[in-house]
Amino acid sequence: MYRDSEIPHYNPSPEEKKKAPQEKGRLSRLLGEMKTLSLTPEELEKMEERRRNSLAELKTEFVGKETEEVEAVVPLLEIQDRPEALAEVKEILGGADRLTSELFDLLLSGTETLEEKREVLQDLNETFELRESKIEDSEIFDPSRSGANNSHHLYFKERGQEFIGIYKPRSGEANRPGCKGLIPGIEAGTYHGREWLAFMIDRALGSKFVLPTVLRRGHEGLGSVQKWAPGARSLREAARLPEKVEAKEEIDLLAELKKLGVSEEEIVGLAAEHYVEAQADGKPANVGVEEGKLKGFDNGGIFSRGFKYLERGEVRDFKGGLTYSEIIEAAKKISPEVQKKVLKDKYQNFIEAPQRQEILKKAFELVLGAGAKEAWKIFINRVKELAETGRLPAGYDAVDAYGKISYGLGLERDGKAEMAEIKIEEEREAA
Repeated sequence: MYRDSEIPHYNPSPEEKKKAPQEKGRLSRLLGEMKTLSLTPEELEKMEERRRNSLAELKTEFVGKETEEVEAVVPLLEIQDRPEALAEVKEILGGADRLTSELFDLLLSGTETLEEKREVLQDLNETFELRESKIEDSEIFDPSRSGANNSHHLYFKERGQEFIGIYKPRSGEANRPGCKGLIPGIEAGTYHGREWLAFMIDRALGSKFVLPTVLRRGHEGLGSVQKWAPGARSLREAARLPEKVEAKEEIDLLAELKKLGVSEEEIVGLAAEHYVEAQADGKPANVGVEEGKLKGFDNGGIFSRGFKYLERGEVRDFKGGLTYSEIIEAAKKISPEVQKKVLKDKYQNFIEAPQRQEILKKAFELVLGAGAKEAWKIFINRVKELAETGRLPAGYDAVDAYGKISYGLGLERDGKAEMAEIKIEEEREAA
């Protein structure tokens, strides 16, 4: 993942070629640190020799399997093989790899102790393995536990260790009636990029709530792959919560989290990330719990754009950044002293880190395109708010947000089909 010239099919621009020596130095130093602290020489040599499978190799691999899925896979690969589609994938993967490398380089340079350095390098190594390891096998994620888009388990084996990743292909991102995505304000085709962006934000803020996440190609094309945590259970499962929290239900989520051994500091930390990312899908099923630590799953629902829908014949507008998170609701009950202790210095440190901000800005632009400017404004304003106040917003209401996101889809009413996303896009184009 370290530099563009290592990607077999990547063709760097003249400007990027000029930067190659610097990138090479970064790679050498990072790999040198790994060799010293975490890898044997044999393992390091194997890591340097690894190369991601080309699209042609993927095609050969899947066509050679006698399964019912071959007929569906081959046409998709042929579509991805078109020059314009392949060029786009090259640009996205090359950009994501470069930015991930730059961010870890910054994190490593900011370590003060040997233990901190080991921790960053271990995280880097896990991310690199997820990006570069050969996929041994795959299977569709259990539909009864999956969301509206299709997801797959990917099985990897590297240096004698087996691990699993959750692969969410761009081609599997579905539409819902009344909007052009799974969630109002978030278009299909952007969810996989948001998964990776959430990982980048998490690490740039100095957290580890989001498991290593990368962008790479799989058997259904470009998508996100997040490391699977076999020991983690969803909060809904661990606390035996109902699938949906209705307005009249009273569930003390803070108490349930404490029963599971989760500290107040941990709760506030994840809640703050949900807030600055404008997480629109922060239901308990999308939060993992493992040995008292929280994990942020399913991050494709961050930074929704503005949308409209009909309510009793009246068109209602909602601004971008609508946020739904039960974790925020729970964290609001935690004392101001604990919130300030967790948030103020952490977010102030990010405000005073222009290099990290610059890398994140580029990550926003890479995966959000035209929506990057609006999303960055939401993000940086909320970061500044937490740095200044050290408090989560008191006026936030998870139940109210849930109703808007779940039911504000512009469904057919009064004999009209009001397509919310399409309408607001037309207005943007006209403006």
